[in-house]
Amino acid sequence: ITSSTDIVFYGETGFGGVGTPSRSWMINFLDWWKQQDPSIDYVELDSAGVKTDCNLLNFPSLKIYVQPGGNAYYQQNKLGSAGKTNINNFINSGKAYFGSCAGFYYAVNDYYWQGSFYNHPYLLDRFPTVEGSITNIADFDQNPGYAMTLLSNGFNAIYYGGPTQGWRDTLINLPSGAVATASYSAIPGNLPAIIKYDHLLLTSVHLEAFENDGITGLSTTQRLENYKLLANHLNEVA
Repeated sequence: ITSSTDIVFYGETGFGGVGTPSRSWMINFLDWWKQQDPSIDYVELDSAGVKTDCNLLNFPSLKIYVQPGGNAYYQQNKLGSAGKTNINNFINSGKAYFGSCAGFYYAVNDYYWQGSFYNHPYLLDRFPTVEGSITNIADFDQNPGYAMTLLSNGFNAIYYGGPTQGWRDTLINLPSGAVATASYSAIPGNLPAIIKYDHLLLTSVHLEAFENDGITGLSTTQRLENYKLLANHLNEVA
């Protein structure tokens, strides 16, 4: 991290890291954003960086911490208490957090996954109970585990097991000040798909997904529109 770095993301792969496609998607998105706005300067962190090597508060230009998709249980276990403290201190200082899919699960108090309840000790505890996967969009446990889905804002995005509220095991319980900027059009109930809450951006869908990179069905045009939506949302929360 340098004096000009404004975004960091957790990019370690393997056990306790992020998904390989999720890392690739995030890099593609951030590279695209940097092409549109040369002031974007991002750095990839491993678990040691998030836990102990980088006190995020020591870098005043740093604006956004990003937690990509993967497995929230393994991520919280890998980052542990030290990672939780470092990220929460960063958010508490008024900086932004972007959690996509597993990064959304990682930000919550607890969650239901495929009908079973989990309350892991090192989740960030910043958002009420959520649930996934939404099996009538795409069942994560059934191949291929993802699907393109239409959102209420007219955008089409990849759903890959991300969390929501108000489906089967939860009620829609957005904290005061939280706004769902998009819900799922494929199912009734206005289940939130994208949430802005204080300095948090939490996305159940993968707006950063890249066509033909571990997935099919996403067009270049759709991906670019999702990129623009995501960049605008990040600017708003940061």
